[in-house]
Amino acid sequence: QRRADRAQSGQPVGFRVSAALLRRIERFLHSSGMSPTRFGREVSKDPRLLKNMRNGRQIGEKLEAKIEAFIKANS
Repeated sequence: QRRADRAQSGQPVGFRVSAALLRRIERFLHSSGMSPTRFGREVSKDPRLLKNMRNGRQIGEKLEAKIEAFIKANS
């Protein structure tokens, strides 16, 4: 573990799922009618992606960019 890359909470800096990102995903799901499972499969081949994010899963910058791009392309 690289301590320089960790906040006081022990979480990697910059990789916490922001509340704003979760709100964008929830709005997208509501407007598109897509299920959370399908969203996870489409974005990252992980049907539990959103459930895990809601429960505090950390994601990397690349996955966050994929999520943003997917929402933009499908809105």
